[in-house]
Amino acid sequence: MEALGVPLGQWGVNVRLRPQGSQLQAGVDYQELDLAVVWGNRMWVVECKAGQQLHRSSGTGQEVLNRLEALKAHVGGSLGEAWLLVPLTLHPEWQRGVLERARQYGVKVVHGRQGMAGLPAMLAGALGLKVVEGGLGVGLVDLSRALDLAPRG
Repeated sequence: MEALGVPLGQWGVNVRLRPQGSQLQAGVDYQELDLAVVWGNRMWVVECKAGQQLHRSSGTGQEVLNRLEALKAHVGGSLGEAWLLVPLTLHPEWQRGVLERARQYGVKVVHGRQGMAGLPAMLAGALGLKVVEGGLGVGLVDLSRALDLAPRG
């Protein structure tokens, strides 16, 4: 997120959720978000999984998607988004099922080497940032659109 130019106060990793008004207590299992981004009055909830957890026979794949859908709806609000990042390519036997269920729940799945390589551009696009190709092949982000700092004529 730093590389995209999103200020630290607008995102966090390993963000714990607890009921409003409650205090953090040792030994209590809170919901935790791998990455949460609040930008442009929208919230992105991002979960990172290795891939094996999504195998349909284990049942945890459905749990992951249920959790993301619920967090998107209850924490992200009407404009919230949920993304599932999987660095490995999903196994062909259950890839279609995972992707179909994710589509039904409104969860974006980014998986495999190629998907992860395109992740910065996808995030920038989702956040409304324009990726500008810069010197040395490094992608730079133009924040003028997101921050409405475009020069006035």
